[in-house]
Amino acid sequence: MLIIRNEQMRAFEVPLFEGWVEAHVRQYFPSKCASMQSGELQKRIREGIAKGRRYGFSGDADVCRFVDISIVLGAGFDDDPRLPWARDILNDPAFKDASVRLEMLFEAASAHLRKPHDMAAELATAEKTEEEVEKASAEEPEEDEEPEPEEDEPEDEDE
Repeated sequence: MLIIRNEQMRAFEVPLFEGWVEAHVRQYFPSKCASMQSGELQKRIREGIAKGRRYGFSGDADVCRFVDISIVLGAGFDDDPRLPWARDILNDPAFKDASVRLEMLFEAASAHLRKPHDMAAELATAEKTEEEVEKASAEEPEEDEEPEPEEDEPEDEDE
């Protein structure tokens, strides 16, 4: 008679679950997946699953949802200083039920993504700053070059 212990069963289940999560992520977030290099998606999924479990998410659906959030917001979203609300929700002892905590995280992430702060505005600011630096650099004289004296305005002879 063949006996399979729980540890052995889990060893089979982990790759199956990772594969299922990968198929799910590829289906629902194709552009995010396309921007990742080979192997990066699998690594992000494994890390997301492990991190989700550390935060107390035990059901497959909850762990998958946590991975979804990490794919959309970024692998380190829970430590990102620009997203303090994520860390606060994940570490709030008031949410004893992990599923409730995950629902709160999902709602906060959705609200964050709907905010009009979008990346275009941030990029425009960054580009403007870059343009200002380039312009200022172009206006500065070279080190071995002396600045040209400013020309005086011609005086109006009618006065």
